[in-house]
Amino acid sequence: MSDTHASPDTRRELGQYEIRLKGHLEARWAAWFDGLSLTPESDGTTVIRGSVIDQPALVAALTDQTIAGAGLDVYAKEPHAPDALTALPNVVLSPHIGGHTLESHVAMQDCVLANLDAFFAGKPLPFFKAYFLGGPDSVRGYAGFSLGPQDINGNAVGGNRRVNGTAEFQFPMPGATREQSLRLGLFLDAGQVYAQGQKLALADLRYSTGLGLQWISPFGPLRFSIAQPLRSRPEDHIQRIQFTFGTGF
Repeated sequence: MSDTHASPDTRRELGQYEIRLKGHLEARWAAWFDGLSLTPESDGTTVIRGSVIDQPALVAALTDQTIAGAGLDVYAKEPHAPDALTALPNVVLSPHIGGHTLESHVAMQDCVLANLDAFFAGKPLPFFKAYFLGGPDSVRGYAGFSLGPQDINGNAVGGNRRVNGTAEFQFPMPGATREQSLRLGLFLDAGQVYAQGQKLALADLRYSTGLGLQWISPFGPLRFSIAQPLRSRPEDHIQRIQFTFGTGF
């Protein structure tokens, strides 16, 4: 198992190594390698952000059967799984729900408390505990976790402060007013993430407005939104139509 956090220094890091597996339990890093290479019987586990994997190298290794298969829950550009992966028969994909467990939620609560302690003590936050915004759970109309400071490749790196607010007017679905689990909403979202030492300027806030649909289905909450970003900038990752199923985490 490899456990590597996402940062500008670890982008596509997994593709720079040759991974050899001992049985199905142990993975060890070997010499530098130009591309991802495992044995055809390999079965390994990585607990990392999608940007750490050299995705084209992974696709090539899966296509020519250098490795037997892959199960992925995160991708280089969230939340999109590229066609090159979805078309492969030896790949199992899930929509970033692997961490949706009781233990993970407890860990996130502890992380929030630790972040608050660090902030009020004037200590910097580790990059893997940084704040992120964007997506259906914060500022709709922008890609998930994409707002705020970015690296040279345009990927969000997070910050130690964030401003986020939502105003939403919800009303029954026309023609289904007796169905309490189905509703529409008009919303206005606002938010931004700020890096260590960056001035908290309200002029940097990103806004969006739009229409949302929410259905508390027998299988879990389903949300769909169409948003128009306001005051967006060229470096922003726009995603006007968003869909989520299940509880966010």
